[in-house]
Amino acid sequence: LDPVGTPAGSGGIVATARDLARFGEMIRNGGRANGKQLLDPAVVARLIKGGDRAAFAASQNARFLSNHSYRSQ
Repeated sequence: LDPVGTPAGSGGIVATARDLARFGEMIRNGGRANGKQLLDPAVVARLIKGGDRAAFAASQNARFLSNHSYRSQ
């Protein structure tokens, strides 16, 4: 558990700060990187939209994190 009691034992991403910056830049560019379309722009739009705020608000973590959403784990 992290300091506020959130489970932190499964899933996630393992990457360097440089890799995360590249990923963020690809998202900012609508799924394009190095002149290639790597992600469908519709996928990027769904990622940016976020998820269900009501579902997250009903979770035990809502008291620690405001204005978040839940989608696909």
